[in-house]
Amino acid sequence: MSDGLEKRRLGRTDLDVTVFGFGCIKFPHISGEQAASALDRAIDLGVNFIDTARGYGDSEVKIGPVLKRRREEVYIATKSPTRDAKGAMKDLETSLRNLQTDYLDLWQAHWVCNEKEYDKVVRSPSIEIRIPS
Repeated sequence: MSDGLEKRRLGRTDLDVTVFGFGCIKFPHISGEQAASALDRAIDLGVNFIDTARGYGDSEVKIGPVLKRRREEVYIATKSPTRDAKGAMKDLETSLRNLQTDYLDLWQAHWVCNEKEYDKVVRSPSIEIRIPS
């Protein structure tokens, strides 16, 4: 793996990610083999941040085989559009299964695009997240 890509700290996390990430929104339009080849190439070139979402069709399923082999080389982010705790936890379980991993590096609320959605997610949260110590 190349270490030539510049890295930066992601927000207030301890994640040191490459300035170029790999977004998988278009993976539903390509085969699993093409997706694996593209991901392997990106990781070989030093990319260490992969972004996907429950709403990106079968992208998580196509990422899973690569993560199974190369999980320690990358950070993985996915998203859930669900606004209630039970549904979000179901999305999380599905994502973990599809991605063939037992943890995520970043899990996001998807499509928070207006004040109403912001209120659902931030001002009156229905999901309590606990980070293990």
